[in-house]
Amino acid sequence: MLEATRLMTLDEYIERYEREGAFEVYDGEIIPLMPNVTVHSWIIGTLYLLLDSFCKVHKLGKVMLESSFLLTQSRQWVKGSRVPDVAFYAADRFKAYIEANPDWLTTPMLLVPDLVVEVVSENDRYSDLHRKIAAYRADGVRLIWVVDYFTRSVNIYAGDHFSTLKEADMLTGGDVLPGFSVAVSELFTFDLEV
Repeated sequence: MLEATRLMTLDEYIERYEREGAFEVYDGEIIPLMPNVTVHSWIIGTLYLLLDSFCKVHKLGKVMLESSFLLTQSRQWVKGSRVPDVAFYAADRFKAYIEANPDWLTTPMLLVPDLVVEVVSENDRYSDLHRKIAAYRADGVRLIWVVDYFTRSVNIYAGDHFSTLKEADMLTGGDVLPGFSVAVSELFTFDLEV
């Protein structure tokens, strides 16, 4: 469901997000986010744990899980918002951001991630997904991974380069996360041991 809206202040955005739940803003339209199904959450969790542990060991930056980042016309006016399933911010950019924004812990990120991951859900329409990918690219996200459980594949967008990986392939972080790699099949393996 799309809802037309006027430009909103950062305070209005935060208040509405807390009151009504997660949403994104694309070209002035508010798009509510649907609840995740189990497979979606499982894949997000797997990727988050892999990326977070790798980034901590190599001091590459910060990984965030289902966290908003905003595009602003100024610090007070929200131009757009995105909520990727997983986002990575390179260490130098993240450090500069938190030094320049002492309230960074109590506001959405006003910084475009270096990597975003979107996990396809049953309720996702491909037209909406393509719109989201186009927006990420226009925002300046350097690397985008679209993980699709239903086709057991990962689509990769890196600048003008596009590729698709299947279960037999290795997913790497390229120049955004140098040295990171994981078998695509591992993203679709569900360890049921408790």
